[in-house]
Amino acid sequence: MLLHPATFRRLKRKEIRHAMIVCSCNALREAQVREIARGGVRCEREAYQRLGCRPQCGQCLTYARQLVQEESARVPA
Repeated sequence: MLLHPATFRRLKRKEIRHAMIVCSCNALREAQVREIARGGVRCEREAYQRLGCRPQCGQCLTYARQLVQEESARVPA
């Protein structure tokens, strides 16, 4: 879903960040990857699996890995 420029300007920085597309092949958004990472996944491929898909072209894996690591660090042990 594309946002109209006026709507985009009204969004808060946090909302924009979580609306970012991580994987265009699977239409995965940052918020989805972060949420599944908080559920205890250990790597980006496991996150994709839990989201019911798999990486296609692989361009997203670095960013998805970073998101999983960030969220894993935030979850109390």
